[in-house]
Amino acid sequence: MRRVVHWRSRNPERGAAAVEFALVVPLLILTTIGAYDACRMVTSRTMLAYATIVGARTGVVLQTATTSVVQTAVINAAPFLHLTTSNVPTVSSSNGTWANRNRGDVVTVTAKFQFTPTLPLFTRLVQKNYTYTSKMTIP
Repeated sequence: MRRVVHWRSRNPERGAAAVEFALVVPLLILTTIGAYDACRMVTSRTMLAYATIVGARTGVVLQTATTSVVQTAVINAAPFLHLTTSNVPTVSSSNGTWANRNRGDVVTVTAKFQFTPTLPLFTRLVQKNYTYTSKMTIP
């Protein structure tokens, strides 16, 4: 009869590193993507606030400013957000007309942006609608 030899490894913890790697890497990837999305979210919010300020300033400074000129200024100030005129729904002057603006009139610009995270997994947690309004007074 043949003798069956059982092969035993000299190191009983062989393969433990592969298991640990398989457990840690997905968490590391999710953390990295989460940090990336958090940076994108803060940047988007800041850019939207800046764009409304630029739009209000354009409405105050330019004598020939119209609603479309102010909307274009807001859209151009935040190219990363891919805004359209539907994202800038409110552009107004306190006296109601753009042609007869005077010193002390207030120009108001409102812009909206919906942030969507990179991973669909985070969509339910951090899908945010941001709305910013800037008001400036004509000096």
